[in-house]
Amino acid sequence: KKLKIGNQETAILQIQSSQSDPQKALAELVENCIDAKAKNIKILRHLHKGSIEIVICDDGDGVEVGEDGCSDMDRIATSICDSIKKYFDEQKRENVIGEFALGLLGFTAIGKNLEMISKTKTSTKTKYLSLKAGSINYKSGDTNRKLSDSGTEVRVWPIHNKIKQRFTAEKLNKYLGE
Repeated sequence: KKLKIGNQETAILQIQSSQSDPQKALAELVENCIDAKAKNIKILRHLHKGSIEIVICDDGDGVEVGEDGCSDMDRIATSICDSIKKYFDEQKRENVIGEFALGLLGFTAIGKNLEMISKTKTSTKTKYLSLKAGSINYKSGDTNRKLSDSGTEVRVWPIHNKIKQRFTAEKLNKYLGE
């Protein structure tokens, strides 16, 4: 006999809430940039419409392509606990860190909303994925926001008041450097 998830919605929300360390959650997002072979990763903390937000930008390969040749955001949202990275061949798998498809859900330790946009080298379209803490619903599709080249941008906002002091440039640099 095999164990089985009885209620998938409850399981997803439980996974969201179990990712409680905001610095570890940010590190997971940065590890996704590394897995996408980014040469440059920028982490921005700034004020946007009165709220502090965190933006992680990279120049990597973008989210893996789907059948339409564009970043497959729906696969990310519907393959929790089943990362495409674990199916890579040995060469593509080299230096890949993640493989469980849980890291993205950790955004809830940082803030209330996540928006990801991504573009692959072979696509002319930029795709988006939008998530809200405490919800299993998501939005995805084409976006008018453009990335000049391939890569991904993840924005989390507003960051929780209780973690603002942990998300200073100095503290994040030290944490991520370790």
